[in-house]
Order: sequence, then structure tokens, then C-alpha cells
Amino acid sequence: MHRKSLAWIGLGVIAILIRWILGYFPNLVEFFYTRGIFLALRKLLDVINLLPIPLIYLVLVTVLGYMVIGVVRFFRKNNRSDKK
Repeated sequence: MHRKSLAWIGLGVIAILIRWILGYFPNLVEFFYTRGIFLALRKLLDVINLLPIPLIYLVLVTVLGYMVIGVVRFFRKNNRSDKK
């Protein structure tokens, strides 16, 4: 296996272990979510709401741009290997 594949498998196992362990401490999760994570997300969403367009349009344009770049790189790579 490639090193990246092993890294993703390791991250998945760590995520499952965290989920399993934190399942035994719901009060701890509630405390950190309501006092930390939620407040940070709320501030982020307040900033995003100031945009004049819906955020989904920006996400779609970004994803589409990455897809176009990937296709262009793929065809350029194949064209170079055909010329050799």
C-alpha cells in the first residue's frame, strides 16, 4: 500500500476510537461543543452571512474550477507521453 493510503486508514481508525471513547462522556462533549466549537462556527456563519451571494455558489465554482484544472492536467500529461 502507498503511504497516503495508510495515513488515511490510520486517521479513520483514530476517528472511530475518538467517537467510541467520547461516547462514554456525553457531558464532556456537550461542554466543549456548546462553549467552544459552536461559538466558533457561529462566528464563522455570521461572517459568511455578510456575503451578497449564497455560499453554495462559491463552493460550486471552486469545485468546478478544481475539476477543470484536473481534466486539463490529465490531458496535458497524456499528450506529452504520446509525443515521446
